[in-house]
Amino acid sequence: MHVFLENFQSITWQMVVMWAIGALLIYLAIKKDMEPTLLLPMGFGAILINLPLPSVAEAAETTGVAAVLETLYNAGIRNELFPLLLFIGIGAMIDFGPLLSNPKMLLFGAAAQFPWRRSWALTLRTRLPSPSLARRTAPLPSW
Repeated sequence: MHVFLENFQSITWQMVVMWAIGALLIYLAIKKDMEPTLLLPMGFGAILINLPLPSVAEAAETTGVAAVLETLYNAGIRNELFPLLLFIGIGAMIDFGPLLSNPKMLLFGAAAQFPWRRSWALTLRTRLPSPSLARRTAPLPSW
């Protein structure tokens, strides 16, 4: 009961707003059938990430759940595996029917490649460090 009261006291209005946004995303995914493969995980993530974790983590250590939570965090969130799997799964479910029936739509997909290619070329030209390389903490391997 003591852990529950500590968790209840650490709830802020920002957490409640994010819970409402997560609930709205889940509602839109299930009831309105609006992109459920995107909105459902985003809604659950918005709710779960805004739980009052310090007290939950302390309680998890005493109950043995901490190892499971730590494993999930290290395996999926810390090394960014869960977003990768999510978008690979969404990409595998893409319906190519409209593209095959109207091949001119391929030009829109090709045009979407220009902004990031232009920014990458500008990065290489100005010799600015890449954002993805700047995030790395370990040195790059020398192959």
